[in-house]
Amino acid sequence: MTPPVIRLGLIGCGTVGSAFAEQLIAREPMLTRRLGARLRLERVAVRDPSRRRPVPRQLITGDAASVAEDP
Repeated sequence: MTPPVIRLGLIGCGTVGSAFAEQLIAREPMLTRRLGARLRLERVAVRDPSRRRPVPRQLITGDAASVAEDP
């Protein structure tokens, strides 16, 4: 059976946000086993979308409201 998905949005990807995103991605299998649900990073709002980030570029947005308003 496929575990349910919990979609996450992140506001900010500086020192703390980057570390959180990296750990979430790196530890996904362990977190899925422990929680019984898959945590999936859906979108990350940042001040400067052109900067390099440790998350896939397609997740990056400059619009924090779009993260907060996404159901």
